[in-house]
Amino acid sequence: MKKLFFTLLIMLVPVALIGCEGRNQDNIATISKMEDDLEDMGVKYSLDSLKKDEYDIQIYAEEYHNGKLNKKDLLMESTVSINNQNKSIPIDIHNKDKQLSVIVGGSLIELSLDFFNNLENGMALSILDEKREIQLNKELKVAAYSIGNKDHSTHSINLDENYQTSRNEKDLIIYIKVNSI
Repeated sequence: MKKLFFTLLIMLVPVALIGCEGRNQDNIATISKMEDDLEDMGVKYSLDSLKKDEYDIQIYAEEYHNGKLNKKDLLMESTVSINNQNKSIPIDIHNKDKQLSVIVGGSLIELSLDFFNNLENGMALSILDEKREIQLNKELKVAAYSIGNKDHSTHSINLDENYQTSRNEKDLIIYIKVNSI
């Protein structure tokens, strides 16, 4: 009887683990850098591996002054329908001439942000260099603009960690969140 029980246990545990792992894969997409843009401070990503469905994609930003949260803004919200299983959605985030432009699929918005008004202390852009998994209904940091402090030193932001008080005068951290509708 014990042998039968252990045999069944050995057979069922891997099946259960594989089944649970497969179910979680439906809630995961990937985001990867497409190319560098040397003309302005920006990045182009490709959002891949979305299943056939309708998605709400939100791009929003948190602005920090001297390490303290100053404000949080929804930059763009776009509804995208995926008809094919492996369709890619291009996402562009660029700063040019003190304007932040965000493109999701074919939707474009350009915003004038006070954040970009004082650039005399230098600016840095932190981006995702490697392909990342993004879970549905969870946010992911995709870019950070940092404006240096009075001694003209600018420090980049580690996008893999929670935001920690930086030594920059200002930081603008940009997030993406993909929700299944």
